[in-house]
Amino acid sequence: MATCLYLFTASACVMGPGRLDPEAAAEAVERFTAEGGYAPAQHFKTQSVLETWRHGQTALSISLLAPEGPGPYPVVVYLPGMGEDADSAPLWRQAWAGAGYAVFAVQAVSAADALKALGKSPRTELRAVGRQQFSQTALESRLTHLGWALDELKRRAQSGLSPYSSLDTSQAVVAGYDLGAQTAAVLAGEAVKAKIPELRGWTLRGAILLSPSVDLAAGGLANRFQDIAMPLLAVTGTEDDDPYGISSPSLRSALWQHAPAGDKHLLLLRDARHTLFAGHWPGADPRTMRRQGGAKEPGGSAEDDGQTQWPDDDAEDDTQEGGGPFGTGGGPGGYAGGPRPKRRTDQRKEQIRQLAVVRSVSTAFLDATLRHRPDARLWLGRPAARWLGKLGTLRSK
Repeated sequence: MATCLYLFTASACVMGPGRLDPEAAAEAVERFTAEGGYAPAQHFKTQSVLETWRHGQTALSISLLAPEGPGPYPVVVYLPGMGEDADSAPLWRQAWAGAGYAVFAVQAVSAADALKALGKSPRTELRAVGRQQFSQTALESRLTHLGWALDELKRRAQSGLSPYSSLDTSQAVVAGYDLGAQTAAVLAGEAVKAKIPELRGWTLRGAILLSPSVDLAAGGLANRFQDIAMPLLAVTGTEDDDPYGISSPSLRSALWQHAPAGDKHLLLLRDARHTLFAGHWPGADPRTMRRQGGAKEPGGSAEDDGQTQWPDDDAEDDTQEGGGPFGTGGGPGGYAGGPRPKRRTDQRKEQIRQLAVVRSVSTAFLDATLRHRPDARLWLGRPAARWLGKLGTLRSK
């Protein structure tokens, strides 16, 4: 134990090829954040609710993670990715709730269980499942269920039922990852053919899109995002290539590029892969969660519970290709350079820092958007860029 604590300073025990120690990793995140990251003005103790609601014949996985106390607290509506239930993204949800936001997550159980039927050739089958889940029909269904869930949440808040009564639905941000980012982008103003529900009693002030999905085959790329008027934070990486074959690293930033200027931010992390933005510790695959009882403990392996595994997009080898989404020659938003050897321990250390960056930037965005804190808005400028260093870029317009 003493040896491990000593080696922790060199990240050997935290980011080694075996299990990830979540406590040591959390300490590493805090240590790196203290070097120039964003810190909210106050830290709140939190309380949580995990339930199943029913909208007609559809079961909805529901989670509310909120600060203790009477509030009122602004709301973050979080929409998980495919194969995740409402108890996913513990790193993001806990950070936001600890900063004073009530985080309400909702996911249809059918979407949470969408990957359980994959057979022995998941990479091929996954593309078919992904196409179905990301289709316009499925999108409209998710929007309908979400509209109902937000109506129900509003009703519970007005009834004085704790902890729902502490929510301020007039101050809300929608956030989503992967499949959830597709839905969140529509609520933010992306032009689609799907019917948008009327969110009675809700005022969305901004959107956080983690690994936003941009489907080139849908067409109208230059005009599709022109109606996104609210503040926006898009978060992606130069290796953010989903396994469905729908979007690609070079396309994800297009949403930010084509949205009108005005409180629009793009966080692009160097070498960051798709699963990093799910908000789990590296090695804890968000798509292998237990459906009864929430997410697996950070650091658990996919084999622990017998759930279906996706093809691993968290490189197991000791090398990683360089360059950005436009190839090794670089390009808009990319990085120049050829293949770079990278040890597994170095990858883990970099991933831990990337998680700290997403946490800081997203929390600062919430404070700037919902609480109008001048220090948060100021930090999103040069201080954030200096702190990121070679980890990535944060662009604003």
